[in-house]
Amino acid sequence: KVQSVMLKEGGKMVAGEIGYVIGKTYTSLSGFSSREKIHRNYGTVQLVLLAKHLEESGFDFWNLGHPFMDYKLALGAKIYERKDFLKRWKASIDSL
Repeated sequence: KVQSVMLKEGGKMVAGEIGYVIGKTYTSLSGFSSREKIHRNYGTVQLVLLAKHLEESGFDFWNLGHPFMDYKLALGAKIYERKDFLKRWKASIDSL
């Protein structure tokens, strides 16, 4: 199921992303944030709020995609060996 999330300030969309849900896994596809200096960290805020929502909604894990982007590691992302990732992912989608 395709999902989109957005963060607004004063009615203006300042950050968001699109992703999809399979079972209890959420996979991020692409995100964005405003280039305006005042909204510089809103992309990070959107990710933190999404993480909280996923946790509270009972998701098993969040697939952030390509692992070697510094901002993901700074937010606490863990890099799994492919076999370990696939084992977790399969268990999560089998919960359908």
